[in-house]
Amino acid sequence: MENLERIRALEEAAIRDFLTGLHNRRFLREVGAQLFAGLGNGQQTLCAAMLDVDFFKKVNDTYGHEAGDAVLQKIGALLKKQFVQPHVVARIGGEEFCMLLVNMSQSALEALFEKVRLSIQESLILHNNFPVPITVSIGVSTQVTNTLNELLNQADAALYIAKHTGRNRVVFHQPVADPSA
Repeated sequence: MENLERIRALEEAAIRDFLTGLHNRRFLREVGAQLFAGLGNGQQTLCAAMLDVDFFKKVNDTYGHEAGDAVLQKIGALLKKQFVQPHVVARIGGEEFCMLLVNMSQSALEALFEKVRLSIQESLILHNNFPVPITVSIGVSTQVTNTLNELLNQADAALYIAKHTGRNRVVFHQPVADPSA
């Protein structure tokens, strides 16, 4: 019995981020591939979103790495509460998170991600009794693509735009018009 419990614990550790308790990049890729494969029949849609903490290095430099960890844990808890199955949320590195959402309309996604952005901005994160102000930028793609990587890259490109047009915003990927059309 003890060996089975250890095996389960190791399996869980392999797919979870130790700091936030969210799934990790490995899990996101495995489940994302399954979700993407399910798109073939046209019965469902898939949205990818990338979320990045604005000026996270400044948080660590100003308040210390423990405060940075507290920020990531708080954001992880908020995301875990907001995104439940069949949706997937994962910490994919540093201060970056990724969400895959199934069968949601554009208007529902717009409202949801704005709600997430505001809830993080308005959340009170204290470290040593000092408030740590946090905002996030979010890039989203709802486009039909040939691969999961393309969908994730589009969300990442939208995140890049959000970061470079003022931060603390949600940006949806806009397809580039074909100049030959």
